[in-house]
Amino acid sequence: MNQRLVGLVSQLSNDKTKLTITGPPSPTIYSPGPAFVFVLVDGVPSFGSKTLIGTGAQPPLDEGALNSVLSQQPLYWDKWTAAHPNASDAERNMFSSLPAPSPTGY
Repeated sequence: MNQRLVGLVSQLSNDKTKLTITGPPSPTIYSPGPAFVFVLVDGVPSFGSKTLIGTGAQPPLDEGALNSVLSQQPLYWDKWTAAHPNASDAERNMFSSLPAPSPTGY
């Protein structure tokens, strides 16, 4: 599991009962999704509090990229068919109408 430490801007209320934390400034600093927030006091971490960075909504779908991926035979298709000589006709013809991938795979 990947972990990263991101220092966030925070402000403690005057009566010291509320801590306001400003989230990461951009998705390149911390991608939207689940996260644990820890408060450090003199270098000692608190228990982690699970939170969600962002809205939880799926990013926009790039139709062009999806169509490009779906329009090509899978990489190593020739190796799969060679390794599965007893594959059914339906399995072998699954991608037969698609162009073979270029040598670079793209």
